[in-house]
Parts: sequence; C-alpha cells; structure tokens
Amino acid sequence: MHYSKFLGWIIFGLSLNSLAFGQRIQAKVEVDMQKLPMDNQQKLANLSNELDQYLNKNQWCPDDYNYVVPATVNVYFEEAKAVSREDRYSARLIISNESDVQYSDYRWDFAMDAQPRLQHSPSYDPFTGMIDFYVYLILGFEFDRIEKLGGRDYFQKARNVVEQAKFGRFIRGWDRRENILQDILSDSNQTFREMRFYYYTGIYYFDSGEREDARKYLVKSLSYFEKLPSETMARFYSLNYHPMGNALEQLGMKSELELLMRLDQDKEHKAYYQTQWEAVTKKEE
Repeated sequence: MHYSKFLGWIIFGLSLNSLAFGQRIQAKVEVDMQKLPMDNQQKLANLSNELDQYLNKNQWCPDDYNYVVPATVNVYFEEAKAVSREDRYSARLIISNESDVQYSDYRWDFAMDAQPRLQHSPSYDPFTGMIDFYVYLILGFEFDRIEKLGGRDYFQKARNVVEQAKFGRFIRGWDRRENILQDILSDSNQTFREMRFYYYTGIYYFDSGEREDARKYLVKSLSYFEKLPSETMARFYSLNYHPMGNALEQLGMKSELELLMRLDQDKEHKAYYQTQWEAVTKKEE
C-alpha cells in the first residue's frame, strides 16, 4: 500500500486539529494528588507540567511519520511514604489512545524527588519507565494499522523496558506487564492484529473513494472474524460496527452484512446491520 497516502489519511482521521511536526504523541495529561498529604502535593506541584512536556515534546517515532497519535494519560496518586530519607509513592495509571486501546494499572511504585525533572534516558526509571512501556504499546497498535504487524519495533521497545524493570528496585506489577506483552505478541493474537490491519486499510480506501480496493481489504478482514473468539471481537464490534456497517452498505456487500448479523451478538448492532442490509436490497430492486 502507498504509505505516504495512507499516513495522510491518518493525519486527517486522528489529528485534524493537532498536527505538529516533530511531535508524535499528543497527550492530554491529568495528575491527581488529592490523596496525598499537602506537603507531598507541594513537592510534586510541577509534575503535571513535567509529564506533559515529557510526553508531548519527545520524538517517539521516526521523522518520516509526521502525524500525531492522540493519547489520554491520567495519574492517580494513592499513597506517599518517607523511607530511608526519600519519598516513595504508589499510584495508578490509566492510559488510552482515545480509540480502541486502553490500560488501567494500579501496581505502580516509585521514589521521586521534590520538584522532579523528567528526562528521557536509556537508563531505567520506575516512574518514566511505566509511562514509556504503555506509550510503546499504544504506538505498536497504531503502527499495526499502517502495516501488517507493523508495530513490532514498538512492542520490542516495550519488551526492553520490561527487561530493565526486572532489575530495578520497584518490581511490583512488572510480571503482569510482561504477561500483557506476551499476550499481544502471541501466535493466537497475531490473527487479531492482522485483521485490524486489513479492516483499517479497507476503511481508508472506502473514505478515499477507492471502492474496489475497499471491498478487497474489507472482505479480507471479515475472513478473519470467524477465526477469532467472540470475547476478543466484542470490543472491536462496539467501536466499529457503525462505520463498518455503513461502508458495507455503500459498497453493496450484502453477504458480509449477513455474516456480521450472524457473528455479532449485540442486539443494537444486529438491528443496524439489518437496516443496512435492507438498504442494499432496496437499491437492487
């Protein structure tokens, strides 16, 4: 597929109002410290701004990919303790790409100096390492849309963070994060990753008015649906049933709409597919 053209579509679709050269993640950041003593809140008063800069000013991707990936990053502090003359914290992270990827992780421990300065470094840091890990997952899923299994480099970066974290002082939760990554890279999940590529490429071609290419890629994506567990597909259907049904109706793909009515168990979705199927039938009369 022609990548420069496809990337142009993603710029439009994901970041119409936020394109900025040299910026790869556009994150909305919230840091909640309500549960902390006032003294600790004052010590970390600059953290929200530091995290905003850390996420939004770093070049996470190569220069040839000039589009913005939106993200929402929420940090909720749960506890502060003074141990061995340092302040140690526990927190929860919720991070998403504002679309189909979201993680919530409450197993997060780290030490932090007053008025911290967050910097990108090859050395592992328990606070920024957690952020890096999940940003790389989001980027991995994003590049899986652009190229078949195209997120491999970013998933490898996430693996590198896991390997560093194993030798750190704060290891709680990293076994679970390693399992998350293993699940993403498993042979069984490869089918889902490939399906996403064909689906989003088909939608790209549909939105570009290239109907034959749209049909080809959408048919290919639907050929994966029966191979995937219903629980895996449930969230995909909930996020995509409307644009998918609309594209299939506009392309006159009745048999594919019938397949969705059989596979997608959500009643609202089934009703929508039925409406789209009837619209195709009416056009054929």
